[in-house]
Amino acid sequence: MAHARPSWGSFAMASLLLLVSATGLWAQVALDRQLLVNPGAEDGPAATADNLIVAPVGWDTRGTNFTVEADGPNNGIDDLEKARVHGGRAYFSGGPNNALSLAVQDVDVSPVAADVDSGHLLAILGAQMTGYGHQDDSATTTLTFLNVQGQPLGAGVTLGPQSGNGGTWRFLRGVGVVPSGTRILRVTLTARRLEGAYNDANWDNLSLVLTAHLPAAPQPDPAAPSVPTTPATPGGPLSETYGANLLSNPGAEDSAADPSTAYQVVYLPGWTTTGNLTAVDYEVPAFLDPAESDRIGGGRAFFAGGPSTALSTAAQAVDIGSFSGSVDDRRVTAHLEAQMASYLDQADSGTVQATFLDGLLAPLGSLTLGPYHGSDPLYSSFAFQQADGAVPPGTRFIQVMLIARREAGDYNDAYFDNLALVLNRTATGVGDVNGDGSVDVRDVVMALRATVGLLTLTAAQAAQADLNGDGSVSVADVSILLSRILGL
Repeated sequence: MAHARPSWGSFAMASLLLLVSATGLWAQVALDRQLLVNPGAEDGPAATADNLIVAPVGWDTRGTNFTVEADGPNNGIDDLEKARVHGGRAYFSGGPNNALSLAVQDVDVSPVAADVDSGHLLAILGAQMTGYGHQDDSATTTLTFLNVQGQPLGAGVTLGPQSGNGGTWRFLRGVGVVPSGTRILRVTLTARRLEGAYNDANWDNLSLVLTAHLPAAPQPDPAAPSVPTTPATPGGPLSETYGANLLSNPGAEDSAADPSTAYQVVYLPGWTTTGNLTAVDYEVPAFLDPAESDRIGGGRAFFAGGPSTALSTAAQAVDIGSFSGSVDDRRVTAHLEAQMASYLDQADSGTVQATFLDGLLAPLGSLTLGPYHGSDPLYSSFAFQQADGAVPPGTRFIQVMLIARREAGDYNDAYFDNLALVLNRTATGVGDVNGDGSVDVRDVVMALRATVGLLTLTAAQAAQADLNGDGSVSVADVSILLSRILGL
């Protein structure tokens, strides 16, 4: 049965008049704002059977069978997956009985022409994309920059092609510099059928945002990055309090993260930064979504390596001079933890390092988390990392540094949240390896067996055996422990 549809010209004019009168569309074209109309197929009706075609509001399907599909039990995307991506009641699909279908939307950016022609705008394109089951039907999303005559400028941005993920959406993101002279941003959804009768290329939650960026300062060569070696300036000494987080602004919550863009480098209270390390709001599309914040208790924002930077750092030095008596008596251990992530399985990596410093800021040892990057090609999520170790005698400051290294793309996608540095005091002092409440020759034997590979210590046991606080258990620790027992 043929599905009669109005011509694109009449449909576009009616839609344009409706949008201008109802929403003031053209007045809303601005930086750091969603530019697409109907980006999630939620506006207007949706097809409830495979043989129906419902053209999406705000999109030109160029006479193809591209359609809006209603979520349902037989579409290969279950309710849990729909809830995970906040997919709403419908999504875009290639449609029935066609090997190739299209949907196109043009965004007029002439209201921000001055910003465009500065050459300092980035276009960020994002989309949830998948196919049906493990079929090979593929979805591709492209962004083309057009001048006032409709001629293409620059390289554009392409996401995909993306085929089936077993009923799982995959979020893809791309960034491009908007060429001077651009007046139209054209987003094209291309659905290709490679098997079956139905074109099962699917999309949801599209986003297109323009954001300003400034030319970056020269950055270190990613192949040979240079991490700052001068410690951050410590604050005043803390009271001798155990079991509490000693870090200021440990989750980026004290930072003025912009909920509309990740490309604004903001001030991070409590931290000394290099490069463009910044705070990103969980509401910013194409990074980490609010559901991930809910899962880890991440609050409003997280730390990220930042735009246009191969290497960025943030450091904070904690003055523990008031702990010196217990530290020098080898009775203090340090616990370091963080939530760490990257964009999907991209190789950008994060490292968290706590360095123990003496009164002259010379290093005495360290604890390290990472380097870490994500491994899931479908979903960006945090992984909890932790380490424990003895605080070396003579330690008066502990510097915690976040190190973000970019390996791909324009954005340094090493992410951090919920940092914690906690000191604990032991009744017996460091050295009670077996945890029996005393430090004696049995602890020496246990530590020695661990150094020669006859025993694997737990994290708590290793923290007790690491007497010199260098992050490992070695013969040097055994020697210190034996000297302590013998009173030497």
